[in-house]
Amino acid sequence: RLIRNYDDAHLLAEVPYDWNWSERYQFDLEVNGTSVTGSINGTELIRYDDPGTQLLDGAIALVCEEGLIMTDEVKITAG
Repeated sequence: RLIRNYDDAHLLAEVPYDWNWSERYQFDLEVNGTSVTGSINGTELIRYDDPGTQLLDGAIALVCEEGLIMTDEVKITAG
């Protein structure tokens, strides 16, 4: 899911994904102007474009609603 939380939480886009418990995943999120793209293991799964809102700053969160999440690294870079 892509959720923008600015005053209120808004679901921007979501897609189903079949996770395997013991498998490792590389999750990438790229923001370029008004476009947000999410991929897992190099495969683009979700894209959202909002020409009315440019994302100039903000934060990122990993949310686990059920089960367990383990993370080695969260890296944010400006391009």
